[in-house]
Order: sequence, then C-alpha cells, then structure tokens
Amino acid sequence: MPVEVNALKELLGDWLLAISGMSALVGTRVHNGWPQEPPEFPMIVYAQDGPREPNTDFPQHAWAISIAIDLWSTDSDELDTLDDLIVNALAGTVVETLLTDSRVLCHHVKLTGVGPDTEAVSMEDGSYVALSRTLTLAFSIVGKEI
Repeated sequence: MPVEVNALKELLGDWLLAISGMSALVGTRVHNGWPQEPPEFPMIVYAQDGPREPNTDFPQHAWAISIAIDLWSTDSDELDTLDDLIVNALAGTVVETLLTDSRVLCHHVKLTGVGPDTEAVSMEDGSYVALSRTLTLAFSIVGKEI
C-alpha cells in the first residue's frame, strides 16, 4: 500500500481526536480498524472503504480513496452528537490538517454518505447492545517527496 494511504489513515485518526469536543466523548477510543480489546463505547472505528483508484483529475499521480468512519455508542443522542461534531468539522479543517504533513497532500475531501443507524449485539456473550452509523469520506491524495 502506498505510503500516502497509510499516512492518510494515521492523520485521519489524529484529526478526529482533535475535533473540539470529541475527546470529551470518546477519550482516545478512535481506532484504525476494529479494536483488539473488547470495545468500550462511545468509540470511532475507521477503515478504507473499497479499493483506492487512480485519480486522473490532477497533473501528478493521485489516488481517490474512500474512508468509512463508523460511529459507535449505546445512546442515540450521543451518536447524533458524534455525527454532528464530524460533519461540522468538515468545513475545511481536515484538508488543512493533511496539508501540514510531510507525507501526503490532500487535494479534496467531501462527505459522500451517511448510512442508517444499525444495532449490534456482542457476538460472544451478548454483553452489549450498541448503535452504529457510518459516515463515508472521499479523498483525493498525492504522496509528497520525502
């Protein structure tokens, strides 16, 4: 996987935690992929959503990539708050955050979808019932010279 895709994922986790009010809700529970330990709620899990594809809209080699951000909580109002924090923060700050990194240049980001709420029960012992909602973000990125 190209270094810029890995850098994007790392930076996205940092950006999510830096959103005003986010750490008060989730602490440090922002995970690139499902956490190894039993989940604590609320939390955010994000991962690449589908393959990365060449983006030919730019003069240099760029990638189009989608990231699914899964919001998890046991409370529907808290889920709404997480959603609102991220959507409100998308007013450009994610692009500025990514522009400051030496490994990746983000040309464009947009919210491309908000999925319906779903309910999940622990498959192992039924110890939790949680709600989730998925926000999908589309990025156009280019790796920088290191």
